Amino acid sequence: MIQVEVFYEETCPNVVGTRTNLIRAFSSAGLVPRWREYRLGAPDAPPYAQGYGSPTILVNGRDLEAREPDEHPACRLYAEGGVPRVELIER
Repeated sequence: MIQVEVFYEETCPNVVGTRTNLIRAFSSAGLVPRWREYRLGAPDAPPYAQGYGSPTILVNGRDLEAREPDEHPACRLYAEGGVPRVELIER
């Protein structure tokens, strides 16, 4: 079973686009879209979420771009914009 987690900041303008691309990636793979979301800094966010920028997607505990958490997280930018491409999520 695939475990997908999304970490985000409430004010991040790229969260909606990230969710949209997640749905597209799941649909493309013939899977029901399912993931857990955590607001960074929230009491229910797992400790390992600290240090990731917003938005970050982990699949089975691994960052889509193999990035490590940072001491100074900020807005997350992906290679081609503010949200991860569907193709990146599908990998």
